[in-house]
Amino acid sequence: MSGQIDGTLLLFYTGASSLPTAWNTPYARGTESQALAFSTDGGVTWKDYEKNPILSDPPGNWNVTGWRDPYFISWPELDDLTNASQPHFYAVFGSGIRGVGPRMPLYRAPASNLTDWTFMGALWEPEKNTSLGLIEETGSYGFNFELSNFFSLDNRYFVSMGAEGGNVSFHQNKWSLWNEGTISVRSNGSIAFEPISGGASDWGLLYAVSQSNLYKSTHYQSRSSYLLCTRSPLSTIQRIIVVSNGVGPRKISMTSEQFNKDIKERTPFPERSSSKTHPT
Repeated sequence: MSGQIDGTLLLFYTGASSLPTAWNTPYARGTESQALAFSTDGGVTWKDYEKNPILSDPPGNWNVTGWRDPYFISWPELDDLTNASQPHFYAVFGSGIRGVGPRMPLYRAPASNLTDWTFMGALWEPEKNTSLGLIEETGSYGFNFELSNFFSLDNRYFVSMGAEGGNVSFHQNKWSLWNEGTISVRSNGSIAFEPISGGASDWGLLYAVSQSNLYKSTHYQSRSSYLLCTRSPLSTIQRIIVVSNGVGPRKISMTSEQFNKDIKERTPFPERSSSKTHPT
């Protein structure tokens, strides 16, 4: 199964063999595994890859708090950074090491074989229950990440995550957060993310977000990234969208109906003045 552009839709998902599983309860190995499904009719029907799971266990030396929610992307810049000899896809998961802190395990697979994933180490290694700055401004990293994302916008690098277990009195123990940072290559060849700014994607009950990329089209002058809020007990919550359109990141709120209409028609977003402030 390869990453060539042939009209096939590919889904990378976590399969659970038993529930519930939570960051604050002992983790049973084998509870979660990673699998692929594909569609050749535009998403009308889906088939599981016949040799699932493609990843059966989390990193062997990690006492994990969870290992789920894969996010994967083709990323030539990371190929260049790691001196890869061929194109790869990269993936991060929501995870954590018990008693140590939340983690984003990073994997990669050659585009020629998306069933052959190699663990590259932890992309990011924050300490448990810490924050980037004042906790009232940046939120708490807690003890576990869910729905981790790692992506770039106009040569700037971002992560987003649902952080669980932040021990504060003024907020629930789930946070929907984003961080901007720098990346580098460690001496062992793994990639390290170091945050330089960050905040909450939502200060309410929302706690996990995901993003997808839209590439250059008639209306979009550069790659745009949609940061979609996906988990909330409130069905009326609006989706928060971070967009890069040649002027750096900015945040827009729109309803599901507006978002779907915009994607369908590929209409431009409302004009806004250029700003260098980060999304908050």
